[in-house]
Amino acid sequence: MIESTQRTEPWGPIADGALAARLRAAILDVAEALCDPTTVGTNGGAGVGGGDASLAIFYAYLARAFPDAGWEEIAQAYLERAIDRVATTLTGPSLYGGFTGVAWAVEHLVGKDADDAEEDANESIDDSLVQHLETTPWRAPYDLVEGLVGHGVYALERLPRPSGSRCLERVIARLDETATRLTADGGEHITWWTDPAWLPVETAPQYPTRYYNLGVAHGVPGAIPILAGACRAGVAVDRARPLLDGAMRWLLANRLPEGSVGRFDFTLSSTHGDGKPRQAARAAWCYGDPGVAAALLAGARAVGNQPWEREAIDLGLLAARRPVAESSVFDTGICHGASGLAHIFNRLYQQTGATRFADAARLWLERTLELRRPDHPVAGFPAYRPGAEPMWAAEPGLLTGAAGVALVMISAITPVVPAWDSLLACSLPPIAAGDRRPSDIAW
Repeated sequence: MIESTQRTEPWGPIADGALAARLRAAILDVAEALCDPTTVGTNGGAGVGGGDASLAIFYAYLARAFPDAGWEEIAQAYLERAIDRVATTLTGPSLYGGFTGVAWAVEHLVGKDADDAEEDANESIDDSLVQHLETTPWRAPYDLVEGLVGHGVYALERLPRPSGSRCLERVIARLDETATRLTADGGEHITWWTDPAWLPVETAPQYPTRYYNLGVAHGVPGAIPILAGACRAGVAVDRARPLLDGAMRWLLANRLPEGSVGRFDFTLSSTHGDGKPRQAARAAWCYGDPGVAAALLAGARAVGNQPWEREAIDLGLLAARRPVAESSVFDTGICHGASGLAHIFNRLYQQTGATRFADAARLWLERTLELRRPDHPVAGFPAYRPGAEPMWAAEPGLLTGAAGVALVMISAITPVVPAWDSLLACSLPPIAAGDRRPSDIAW
């Protein structure tokens, strides 16, 4: 049974009046377009990125925002279909496209009591994931979407279950094992390189040698909240804290100069001397300053580090000032579209109270509505696919599709806490009973 997704942190609407009315209408349009699981196909299969689990998340939050409308029954239907697909189809362990993400959705939405082992639907998933994470040397990706960081998101959601701690311990161990350690001024710098062998066939030729990725989705910034979350929970702190400190040093040392339109580019050569010019990435969640700012703030808050918090807020404010025309935003999705920016700035506003973030969030909500294409399916929120022959694709899911756009809108007009955005490394699950707060841990 789908239970309440409400979390205890404060959250308030940022849109009212005519804007709120337009957003509410768009939410309900998406809900109606996707409400029949028997007719809706998902390119993402079962996963939380764009599959059935992502639609279960959308309808569960919709039910919380607009109760007594039957939305929770649709959420249940999508979740059951996701579980069935995982049970009957060979599925990998990635967070966004694999069984780990479906298990995250079950944990997040169903919320079984941590002491009720007999009712723990994810116990076997934990066993499989622990076994997978004991692989050494680790040669698979480390990132949020496909790798270790994504496994860490799931493990944090599972705390304080002992199996969640075991998963998280192994995530930290593998991150420690695969880290690149560099000697630099101010202390040890720590990072992780990306192997071109992990990339899609169409992308790999752009990267003939390994490199460092600077985006939240596939790079080093995504690791920050996971390492900080482990420290906050008192799990593998002896390994997680040095990794966290070193990774923050490395990230801050590799920003673009002040005066740039953005402080983080897409990637950095592992040789640091290939002669290629560096330039700011577009404004997005997946790459660029907005996503990095949200991840760094989540990590800084988790361990109570005020200097890091200041860096994250300053980065977010720079992103909020970036003109729309210089942001390279073409569609509405969360990943690299207008709604993703709206949500990040809303999240930053809710955490800091800085009205500049609220203004930026409303601006990007308006832009999301402006980019709507009424003649396209899924309520007019298609995903833009660049390439030799650019196209608009019907995409129902969370990361690049209509369900994600509607989730962002729910967060803008209701007090329902969008705890789903821990999937984006924008937040961390609440500290569970028995976890130790940062002030209780001796670094």
